[in-house]
Amino acid sequence: MSNDHTQWRPQPLHFIFWILLLAGLPFDTVSVSSPILGEQSVESQQGDSLIQEQVVEGLRIQLEIEPLDGATELRQGVDARVTYTIRDANSGEPLTGLHPLSWMHGREGKFPPNKEQLKELVKKFLGGLISVPADHDLNKYYLLVLNGDRSISIIDPQISFSITKLRNLIGIPGDPVDWAIDEIHEKLLVTLPDEGQLLVIDLTRAQIEKKIEFGEGTEPVKVLIQENHEIAWVSLDGTDQLASIDLTSLEEGPRIALGKGRHVTAVDPDSNWLAATNTEDGTVTIVDLNDRSRVRTIEVGKTPLALQYAPLAARFLIACANENRLRVVDPERAQVTRSLEIPRGVVDVSVDPTGRFAFLASPSEGEVAILDTASKKLVDTITTALAPDRVICTSSFAYIHDTQRANIILVDLNRLARNELVVTELGIGRNSMDSTSAGRQITSLLAPTPEGNSMFVGNSADKLIYYYVEGMMASMGNFQTYKRIPRGVLVMDRSLQESGPGEYSTYVRFDRPGILDIPFLLDQPRALVGFEVEVKRDEQIPVLEVVTPVGVKFLEPEDKIRAGDQVSLRVVVTDSETGDPVDDLGDVQVMLFPLDGSFQERLAAKPEGDGIYQCLGSFPEQLRFGLLVQVESRGLTFRDSPLFEIPVYPGTKK
Repeated sequence: MSNDHTQWRPQPLHFIFWILLLAGLPFDTVSVSSPILGEQSVESQQGDSLIQEQVVEGLRIQLEIEPLDGATELRQGVDARVTYTIRDANSGEPLTGLHPLSWMHGREGKFPPNKEQLKELVKKFLGGLISVPADHDLNKYYLLVLNGDRSISIIDPQISFSITKLRNLIGIPGDPVDWAIDEIHEKLLVTLPDEGQLLVIDLTRAQIEKKIEFGEGTEPVKVLIQENHEIAWVSLDGTDQLASIDLTSLEEGPRIALGKGRHVTAVDPDSNWLAATNTEDGTVTIVDLNDRSRVRTIEVGKTPLALQYAPLAARFLIACANENRLRVVDPERAQVTRSLEIPRGVVDVSVDPTGRFAFLASPSEGEVAILDTASKKLVDTITTALAPDRVICTSSFAYIHDTQRANIILVDLNRLARNELVVTELGIGRNSMDSTSAGRQITSLLAPTPEGNSMFVGNSADKLIYYYVEGMMASMGNFQTYKRIPRGVLVMDRSLQESGPGEYSTYVRFDRPGILDIPFLLDQPRALVGFEVEVKRDEQIPVLEVVTPVGVKFLEPEDKIRAGDQVSLRVVVTDSETGDPVDDLGDVQVMLFPLDGSFQERLAAKPEGDGIYQCLGSFPEQLRFGLLVQVESRGLTFRDSPLFEIPVYPGTKK
């Protein structure tokens, strides 16, 4: 398999299956909810949620849209929880384990789509093409890569056929160390210790929204988001404080004093308790999140560095790097209830999704100890790794990351629950991690996919992100980083996930007013249902003025562009009516891509004067490239932009 570009294509095959399924879908399995075709539909207001329901193919399908601001109607600019509940129409039993697809798209015309139009609309969305995206795709997730060159890549691993995987590249004004995703508000939080800042990145626009200043010498390092997505906690290692950030207003709240040292944090799933380590003092601070004035500090041993909450035990697990002990702490009583012998030098504690098993990774000892949190006893130790530093779990396997090898180690969790230790070692990549100098980041190079049976594995030495599916003996493929060193990977999940028996939920931000058509598709039993919802205009949000569109022109470089070059790209933006140059635009974007569609970069262009905007583009290969320009504030989108072709010549041999 060539590694020049992403060669793996399972997701497009998934879309092909859906398209073939849809092509054979009989009309009697299509139901459309509308004022005209709504005999099967029930629509009502219940509390704060708009609820619609349809019956088709023996299924009772309910759509519930719940605005998170507590309003009784859906308004522009509001985040909302979208939930489909699927039950047997006769018995009322919830149907679990389904894989529904759904989209929301602004109505095109005055009337809702009929049955045939609904099918055609879904076919367009299933293609995954840039030219026909839905306004809200409830089936998407994105791979985020923290790069060693002060940038973050946003990759779409699902997009089909030859269309590019790289969606955006965001520059970071400093050396990032940690990050966390607020999926409800679609924000990415990134700590910059040297600058004393927390960056807030709007993932819907792929741009920095705000820089929260903590002050010189504060050294914000670890960022943690509560499970209820209300507060983010940032450890200020320079001042030994814990900062709180309201995720709605993005304003800082009162700080909490901590002990001395480095601070690793953890919170319980119900957002009742927070624990923070104080490595120099050998203590842990326990904060009651329902009463933040209730802060207690207890001694736990030398250099507490690894911390996690175990839900089955209702205890915090704390490992001390300079001891061979694990402390089990009751947050309610703020007491150590048990002390267990473990390998010395544990730097990571991870708990599997069921909460039963905890994995304690010690790179200095080359061991991973396994704790049964229910019995609070060590059940086994894995000694085949050289320097394990991180463990991430799916529902079926624990993945052990090894910094000194290109391999990962898998532990079968189902067999482990039956008191059997089954370990599999897989080669992921070509080069071991120790061949690349380590960065400052404390982020993970393992990220599970929303499907729950696969993992993204970053390899800093290979400069690739590998994709592994459970049951395979090697990776299914990889994603290019284009010569950037990956230091961390995360998944932003916007897809429908089973949140309860027969319930499938996600979150959506409704930015624009108007009527949305909502197709909903099931594979088994086969059913296509159409809903609709109206988003009311918020009078506080100004109506966009009609703007004069702009024209754009690409200024070709004087010298030939060769493979491997980074080149200054310049475009001219002019008023389409007067021909005058347009200056001081803040949203000029350039899309650069090979004409074979194998990848793309979206670059922010900065003004130089006289209507000229400049950005730096990379040309890694001898291919013919295309360039598009977007200025949304002046009505120009990539779809409407003229295509400028750029030839790339063979690179100069060194």
